[in-house]
Amino acid sequence: MRETYVPFPELFVNRMKRTKPFDMPVLHYHDGYEFFYVIDGERDFLLNDTEYRLKKGDALLMKPFELHFSFSSPSEPMSDRYAVNFKPEQLSEILDENEFKEIDNIMNRRMLHMNAEQQRYILRLLTMTDNDNADGSPFAKKAAKAGIVQLFALLRFTQTVSAESGENNAVLKAIKYINENYRYDITLSDISDFCYLNPSYFCRKFKSVTGITFLQYLSDVRVNNAHRLLTSTDKSIREIADECGFSSLAHMTRLFNKSYNTPPSKINRKRV
Repeated sequence: MRETYVPFPELFVNRMKRTKPFDMPVLHYHDGYEFFYVIDGERDFLLNDTEYRLKKGDALLMKPFELHFSFSSPSEPMSDRYAVNFKPEQLSEILDENEFKEIDNIMNRRMLHMNAEQQRYILRLLTMTDNDNADGSPFAKKAAKAGIVQLFALLRFTQTVSAESGENNAVLKAIKYINENYRYDITLSDISDFCYLNPSYFCRKFKSVTGITFLQYLSDVRVNNAHRLLTSTDKSIREIADECGFSSLAHMTRLFNKSYNTPPSKINRKRV
């Protein structure tokens, strides 16, 4: 089974050093927020329909249900990074709903850069937060959550930076089109014509950039949005199937089962 949904039921803080090239095997998403920070080296990202190159001191901010994956930068395959995954309810002991909106607003800035002093501070803070989170005691767990709040207090004063343009503009254009039109029928002919590419070349190029086929990506986007609607609205499953572009309820159920090993009827629904 090809996993695209990666849940984090608990606060997750992880440092990873890589000395050799490594590309994530597939686009994926979470139902919480992710903070990805490069301590040293470089790391490339595909997030929604934009490509990012993160260098030392850069951070990428991702919201729930955003498809993304990272891969080695051709200019610098080595990387040392911290990843933090969290949900609003995990910080509810410290922040109320209105206060959490400050964090959500910072996440909208997408890519940030820390100066040398901020880099030293943030590495110490993330290391302490990582240690507290791994400790497991109730006090240390609360200290880790406080560390996440401190992190975002610092991010208010960091520099917002723009994504670098890459060499994959045709694929990014296709991804943007799919993200905006997944509710409708989209054929290979439609998308390759939209990108002014031969269908065979388009398929090879799309898979070389994303790691999956055009049809797999289209299915992932539809299932991703179905999951989002199931957990955030009280719409019926049939309504959601129609809204997300599935040809039938049975079609949605089959793809949902393939992705999550459970039918949509078993997903925890929004209470109204």
